[in-house]
Amino acid sequence: MTGNAPVKQFTIGGTKVMIDSTSASKERTGFLDITIIGADNTYSTGAMSFSFLDTSGNAIGSAVSADLRRRSRLTMEAKRRAAHSGPWFPSR
Repeated sequence: MTGNAPVKQFTIGGTKVMIDSTSASKERTGFLDITIIGADNTYSTGAMSFSFLDTSGNAIGSAVSADLRRRSRLTMEAKRRAAHSGPWFPSR
């Protein structure tokens, strides 16, 4: 905004992360690759831990920690840039 236009700032508190889909693959010997696709529109994603259970509900090993703040921020920035970098059409 330019000039003397009024400006209103407010904070949006963190909310639940929306998870759209999940998948897992054990194609690589000795590895389990997990993909989680979702959205965190409030940028509140941070440290998370993932626990794995066998078919009886017993824990397999200890929880695995992951800090998703940096990755989440980079993904949202890339999407924002892509939304603003479409083709340019000169006015006539």
